[in-house]
Amino acid sequence: MTAPQGVETLDREHLVWMLTQMLRIREFEERVKRTFEDHPGVIRGHTHLADGAEASIVGSIANLGPDDQFFTTYRCHGYPIARGTDPNAMMAEIYGRKTCPNDVCDLDRLIAMARAEVVAPSRYNFIAQRGQVRTRTGLNVRRGAPTTLAPVLRAAPANEVLDYVGWTSNGMSVNGNPHWYRDEDGNYFWSGATTRPIPGIAD
Repeated sequence: MTAPQGVETLDREHLVWMLTQMLRIREFEERVKRTFEDHPGVIRGHTHLADGAEASIVGSIANLGPDDQFFTTYRCHGYPIARGTDPNAMMAEIYGRKTCPNDVCDLDRLIAMARAEVVAPSRYNFIAQRGQVRTRTGLNVRRGAPTTLAPVLRAAPANEVLDYVGWTSNGMSVNGNPHWYRDEDGNYFWSGATTRPIPGIAD
């Protein structure tokens, strides 16, 4: 069979490379699929596999020039594999490993930075208004910030009366309620577990 007029034929080396990449993509996706089926919960969330799309992936990449760029948005695993990305690094990312498998990105450092930002008092507004509320259930008093990421100072039992000096309306939203009371020591407790879940509204 000859190629149509005007269509460039591929040499054996190029054809072998294309088949090799298709097989590598299929094997990678089969391993991801087996993990989903045999070890539920190891891969959190979901992933769109590219098994069955190997030919279109490799065929499109095979036509790229050295200066061409591309961006994928769907069933993307095969593209970086065919472009030479380490499949072990890709699998580590899918498994949600805490630290990136290279020196480009330190996820531990990024998580620490995000936590520091979340617990910074300057991040939250404050409405000064003294009062008292009673807990409806057990309630954690958090040190220094209106978020469940802040350390627990103590656990207030149900039906305890708590004094507050004000409140914030942009703390961490819990069950859709971002309001937290602040006590005189600068600690916070979530308003949703009190007899006045929305501060500033009269009983």
